[in-house]
Amino acid sequence: MKLLVILCHLLVLQCMISAVLGVRPGHLSAHSMIIQQQEANGVFFDAAAPDQYFNQYVDHFDDRDARLTFKQRYWVNDTMYQAGGPIFMLVGGEAPSSSKEVAGYFWINDLAERYHGAVVSVEHRFYGESQPFTRITTDKLALLSSAQALEDFAVFASEFPSQFTKFAGSEWVSVGGSYSGSLAAWLRTKYPHIFKAALAESAPLEALDDFTAYFKTVQDTLGTTCAEVVRAIYDESVWCFQTAGDECTLPENLSPLIGWDAMVELDFASYMSAMTDVVANTVQYDKDHPGRLTVETLCSELTAASQVGTSELHAMFAELNGLTGPVDADFESDAAVLRTHAPGDAGQAWMWQCCNEFAFFQTSSKASYVLLPDGSITLDYYHRLCEAGFGIDSANVAARVAETNVHYGARNIVSSNIAFLTNSEDPWHNLAVEGSAAGCRNCVVHQTPGHAHCASMYAPRASDDAALKTARKLQVAMLDSIFGQ
Repeated sequence: MKLLVILCHLLVLQCMISAVLGVRPGHLSAHSMIIQQQEANGVFFDAAAPDQYFNQYVDHFDDRDARLTFKQRYWVNDTMYQAGGPIFMLVGGEAPSSSKEVAGYFWINDLAERYHGAVVSVEHRFYGESQPFTRITTDKLALLSSAQALEDFAVFASEFPSQFTKFAGSEWVSVGGSYSGSLAAWLRTKYPHIFKAALAESAPLEALDDFTAYFKTVQDTLGTTCAEVVRAIYDESVWCFQTAGDECTLPENLSPLIGWDAMVELDFASYMSAMTDVVANTVQYDKDHPGRLTVETLCSELTAASQVGTSELHAMFAELNGLTGPVDADFESDAAVLRTHAPGDAGQAWMWQCCNEFAFFQTSSKASYVLLPDGSITLDYYHRLCEAGFGIDSANVAARVAETNVHYGARNIVSSNIAFLTNSEDPWHNLAVEGSAAGCRNCVVHQTPGHAHCASMYAPRASDDAALKTARKLQVAMLDSIFGQ
């Protein structure tokens, strides 16, 4: 199976670069693809800023490597900046960053205008062109971690004014969505002397091995009727696997490339991960971007087709999700891709981070869920991938997830000046700060109803509803209390 660069996440987020091997924590990873999609639909952004490069340390925690550096890519938009204004850092996530991220794609440009600030986007190490090594081995992947990335962003912010003296005295605000939203919150928490505030949307602050709640939110957003229609396709997939294809009614473009008769359980988990991506990404990014498939369209078209006949349902599912050929999904191909350790492979890099720190493995192990057949995507599948690709067995995955939560505090953040935004249709809200943040002073905790992943991060549109406007107003109120207005 080819790593799903939905992005991703931005995996998106590709189908959108968001999902890598069924792991969809990324959002920023899909942004460059979405920018291209929007421009194809007639939505254009300001002129792109030029690529710039910062000499970043390869290893912040080993004095022996203190002199080794790599080129970390970044972009600056200072067209709204006045002396002393804040600098909004768009924290890079699990995908290549884009110059257009500082050119009006995000709402932070509006914030920069309000506070006479600048916008800076810094790419995450091991993604895009920010590569510490030309050749990657497993031991070098150890330098791809959230801890190293946080040091990168902190060092960048500390040294940036010395390279551009006009920014001397400006305070920093870390901004991110999804994984980069977690990084943004951790930057404010760990380096409060550098980052004055943080905007963290759809940020999965709790690492979790068996993330069953992901598909529960997908199911709830689809609604019972639509979920049952989609489930009929997945049930047929199970039947095709169990009968080795002898009694299968699925067309070729919904069938595995290796053939039903060659499949074993791990192959089927890979296939089901790919088949669920197409639905899950529609939910995760519902209404986020003009021109993309919405949940309303997906469900209305599938429900109507199901009332005509089974073959019509299969054809509509394939058409809506752009499935034109056999599903390229099997375990050995997945594992082989992970073992290649290719610089710039966002899917492989993010899978390493999941195996090494966060997991976030979206499984179907809850029999009470309507959407997916129980056990069709198992935790064992992901653990076996971690072991085959990186030598990290299931016990080590669990231990590393626990260590991550101890290190960062999961959802129990003790800090200040952070806006935690979630959205009711976004499956990642299950791992984010919700309800309240007792240990966080002058913080915003808010869930926006009827919206999906990172919804309030994007540049405002005339079609934005009152709920989305409220989410932005709450963030502005917090920033006003810090910077004044």
